[in-house]
Amino acid sequence: MKNLDIFRDAELRFIYRHHRHILLVQCFQEKFEMVKGRIQKMRSQLLTTLLPVKSPILSRYYSRSNEIQRIAAASTCTITAEQRIDHNRPNDYLINLKIIGRSPDKIDTAQRLIKEFEEQKYSTRKIHNNDINLFTEQDIELFQNECNTCNVSCTIDQTHNSIELEGLSGDFIQIEKMIYDLCLIVARRALDDIQYSIQWIYYDISTNKPIMYDKIIQQQLENCYTKKQKGLINLKDQLGYNHIFNFDKMIEITQGKNLNSSPITINIERRDFKNPQSIQLPTHWTPMTKPWDRVLLGRRDNINEWKVNTEIQRLLQLPEMLSESWIIEIHRIQNPRLFQQYVAYKEKLAARSQDTERILYRLAQVDLIDDMCANGFNESHNDSAFSAYGHGCHYYCKAKEINRTATLLAQSHQTIPIRLQQQQTPSKSPRRYLFVCKVLVGRYTRGDPSMKTCPPGYDSLVDNILSPEVFVPSHDTQVLPEYLIAYQSDIF
Repeated sequence: MKNLDIFRDAELRFIYRHHRHILLVQCFQEKFEMVKGRIQKMRSQLLTTLLPVKSPILSRYYSRSNEIQRIAAASTCTITAEQRIDHNRPNDYLINLKIIGRSPDKIDTAQRLIKEFEEQKYSTRKIHNNDINLFTEQDIELFQNECNTCNVSCTIDQTHNSIELEGLSGDFIQIEKMIYDLCLIVARRALDDIQYSIQWIYYDISTNKPIMYDKIIQQQLENCYTKKQKGLINLKDQLGYNHIFNFDKMIEITQGKNLNSSPITINIERRDFKNPQSIQLPTHWTPMTKPWDRVLLGRRDNINEWKVNTEIQRLLQLPEMLSESWIIEIHRIQNPRLFQQYVAYKEKLAARSQDTERILYRLAQVDLIDDMCANGFNESHNDSAFSAYGHGCHYYCKAKEINRTATLLAQSHQTIPIRLQQQQTPSKSPRRYLFVCKVLVGRYTRGDPSMKTCPPGYDSLVDNILSPEVFVPSHDTQVLPEYLIAYQSDIF
């Protein structure tokens, strides 16, 4: 159309000069319709199949990985992921795989490759362990978070002691290891609970002094007692000696030194430290209607009550305590169960003259304060920035020292694992919380970050044997949280 010689008549030249834009558009439109028609014809020759993905695990995997691109290339098909809504599973992320190919054979090849991948890599597995029913809410939450990280779905059935896993086989390794590790932890925790919550003692004939049975006898006695066994019960201690018990009369029957002498009866007693009536609680505690309580002792802005409260003043005189000007308020923690377990452990250490009790301090994670007050401290409460001397909670002799460590971490722009309350302004430091605890340190030795527990014969790990300032007790029941202090330091 560039050659104007084809337009012989003036009218045609006029039309071209004044309407060439319209003519060109019409020409392009005809070409476009032609291409569009060819595309529609080609599209009608393609085959499309929707393949629903059966699980959220696979749906997330296909969306994040290059697996569908690999299968598409191998089958010379186009495969796309489209999210689908399942009203029966509204909270699950599910997708359809849309497979587009030129022939049924290519579609079948793509479906076969997808099926082979899922059969090889995707599976479900059920794990049984008798200790699963001992998992606490915190254990379950920790486990579920790990499953989410590893892209594994889990269903926990504590009634039948089972956990069903769903996901890629390669992701099961870490999760299975965590299950067995958790089962070991809760089993040990259950044994500790029996050991430090239940005591079996006998009374010495000559002194009438209560003496604890050894661990083996205590466990056997408790098992027989819970099974409500009647009559005479014959048990062996860890040295192989026989003991005969009668639960109806709560006695042990022993043979005198002279074989011809009559049997001797010894009074025995079962102490249940889970029962609040089995031990005398501190007299300064206020009456309680809940399993535990956090009682406000006073706020420093109420200066009159603050100064006359002898409990507060005694607390302020503790060695290495925070500056009084930092403190905002003080609560007393009242938990009969933790107190009774602590007393039981103290009696155990006293039996070997190692009931060394200290007042130590621990910075509190804000979002775990209620859990710590209700259940005490455990290894999951530890923080990586405060774990230099072993796996477990670290307790400090100097309250200001632990505050200084947290402050230095904040100033160096590190992420402080201890989750401090976000009440910080440009002119004020963040509000922090400090536990004041009684700790039975017992016999201790030098610790390091790799140590998961104390060596045999020791009760705690420390930073320095000659002059320890940091303690890592081996058992949760060695620690009794007594007070919770809210404060803001002058150094931030």
